[in-house]
Amino acid sequence: FGRVRSWSAHGAIALEAASNRAGDAVFAWDDDGEVYALVRRRNGRVVGPQLVSTADPPVAEYPSIAIDGSGRAIVTFTAQFAQPSQIGVDEVQVATSGRDGRFGAPVTVSGPKRRLFDFPLVAVNARGRTALIYERDDRDDSGNLLRTEVFLIRGRLGR
Repeated sequence: FGRVRSWSAHGAIALEAASNRAGDAVFAWDDDGEVYALVRRRNGRVVGPQLVSTADPPVAEYPSIAIDGSGRAIVTFTAQFAQPSQIGVDEVQVATSGRDGRFGAPVTVSGPKRRLFDFPLVAVNARGRTALIYERDDRDDSGNLLRTEVFLIRGRLGR
């Protein structure tokens, strides 16, 4: 396996890993409301860990990751204004890396911020075609669940 490396993490949960046939790999985790990612290139070079969530909204959870045949990675997660494990208005965000393994700023892909968006999952094929699925819960003013919808977004990694 090679040399062991370690990084400080206060409460890392939701560890995720994905790889491609060429030997590139991406890892992501939620650490105390922030999402980090690390890319291991096919030549063994490690890029990161990088903070991929931003401070708006301030709490990020539930990362899901994928990597294409060229080594471009995608991380998706939920971001919300409530504390971890609380129900709050949230959104689904996506950050992508270039072939160098560095992630750009995340963008919001879900709808209006007055909704509850949860549990994003992402997949990508060798050519960079992506599919992202997530759910949205509609609740009344008392917090009772009225309905759940599932959304699918298809796209392409492009950095």
